[in-house]
Amino acid sequence: MEGISIEKKPWLAVTLSWILPGLGQYYCGYLVRGIFCFLSVVLFYILSLLATLSTKINGNVMTLMILIYLLILPILICIDAFRLAKRKSSNPIESEQSTTNDRWKAIFFSILFPGFGHIYLKKYFFAALLIVTFLFLRSKLSESVYFPFISIFIYMFACSHAYVSAYSYDSKKQAAKVLIIFLAFFALMKGNYEIIKPYLVGKYIGQVSIDAFGASMEPTMTVGDKVIINKLIYRWQKPKRGDIIALKMPENVEIPKNIPKDKFSFLCKRIAAAGGDSIRVELGQIFLITDQEKIPDPNDLYKHQDVGDSFGVHYPYIVPENHYFVLGDNLQNSTDSRNFGSISKDMIIGKVVRIYWPLSRANVFP
Repeated sequence: MEGISIEKKPWLAVTLSWILPGLGQYYCGYLVRGIFCFLSVVLFYILSLLATLSTKINGNVMTLMILIYLLILPILICIDAFRLAKRKSSNPIESEQSTTNDRWKAIFFSILFPGFGHIYLKKYFFAALLIVTFLFLRSKLSESVYFPFISIFIYMFACSHAYVSAYSYDSKKQAAKVLIIFLAFFALMKGNYEIIKPYLVGKYIGQVSIDAFGASMEPTMTVGDKVIINKLIYRWQKPKRGDIIALKMPENVEIPKNIPKDKFSFLCKRIAAAGGDSIRVELGQIFLITDQEKIPDPNDLYKHQDVGDSFGVHYPYIVPENHYFVLGDNLQNSTDSRNFGSISKDMIIGKVVRIYWPLSRANVFP
């Protein structure tokens, strides 16, 4: 659907589509095309999210979906917006060389990274100042809850300074009006990407975390492994034996004094038994007892490990209903249900579905 044929600014179209896919097409008068671009990105976002949380999709497919969503589609949509805007320009060559387009090109580069727009404008002092400041704050405050707000402020400052710097003095007053509208929209969208969406996804759907609380899950997981937690899966199915789960830190677990508590708000363990199961120890091995019959754990993880003598529970131990008995894969060096007892389902954050970093240890847990 084409709109009225009036001159459009190609780099403004690119900038709008980079912030919100399809908006540049709408700006050029192609409403249906813009909606199609937007829905395409939404579709691949959902597919990449499902691939990330799935235990049946390998890491290569997951990486491809994320690349399509984050990089390939946005670039193609921006190229399309640029070409559509050039069609609307009365004189594309002259329009590209004008200061009108220069300022939107500077803003686009500033959105890519604070300071890049100033490099384009050959304002190298401001470029170096912005780049160094942003990198320094990110290295110091990347884990702070305030950093997303600081980041948005720096991006907005970089965009506004680059925008105004591309104007002559007489036109700066008019530029300020356009800039205020653009920055308000940019702050809204950037806030959604940096704060609102990560918060909602992290709280209700999935979470990227690091399990670094000792070596209790070795060799399956080691200190520093970055893992993905599926928070949705146990809403439609029950946790089962063999699942690796993330659970809230039990109150009676002591964290070493030299380690920040906010780093370890959860533990990663494997479910060894569910409600109604009985557990006993025989000859240093853990066994499940079902119908008075001795049955080894189906994963055969603990069969040949010495479980030690220091337990917080007495055997045979019957797991209460709606509770789970969890163990670390490294039984000789694990704080688990042998110390703090069974955990309720409410304590389970979600299922650990994969290690995604480092790449040399990338693995999917069935």
